[in-house]
Amino acid sequence: MRKTVKTKIRNLTQEQYNHLRHLCQVSKNLYNQALYTVRQTYIRAGEYLNYNALDRMMKETVNLEGEVNYRMLKAGVSQQILKRLDRNFRSFFALKKQCPEMRPEPPKYIKGDFHNLIYDSQRFQVKNGMAVLDKAVSVKIPSNIVGKKIVQIEIIPKFSRFNICFVYEDDTVYDQIGQNGRH
Repeated sequence: MRKTVKTKIRNLTQEQYNHLRHLCQVSKNLYNQALYTVRQTYIRAGEYLNYNALDRMMKETVNLEGEVNYRMLKAGVSQQILKRLDRNFRSFFALKKQCPEMRPEPPKYIKGDFHNLIYDSQRFQVKNGMAVLDKAVSVKIPSNIVGKKIVQIEIIPKFSRFNICFVYEDDTVYDQIGQNGRH
């Protein structure tokens, strides 16, 4: 069974903090750029760009500064952002099909400055109780999940800090207690 532990990221240096902020800005830019591409294709051609087509397209799409947002993040992190957008659109289409009278709207652009970063198990390393996300950023793993298999890490930007969610596998079997307080 998968479980999640959410905590604040503490003891970041100013350099690490700025690096994470930059990555979260690039994440937002990639999400909005991909959303724009999908919406325009849907409006103009009436067809939906699925994840695979969008992934191929975003690897080459240049932003206004002349850089490729997709390549500014680790490939796996960029893929997770595009998969989340794909899930959002699939949900929109499912709702549109089930309840057309509700007139659902497609996913909206991210208005803030930052978006979440999602690292799957292949995009980080666990060393000495620390999760190494990047050359510049390592995060302490909470003591209650040290030694467990961490399958995903999500960094959630907040106003002046970052939260982090560790998703891990837990095979612990718990006894169920009946209504009379006995097993």
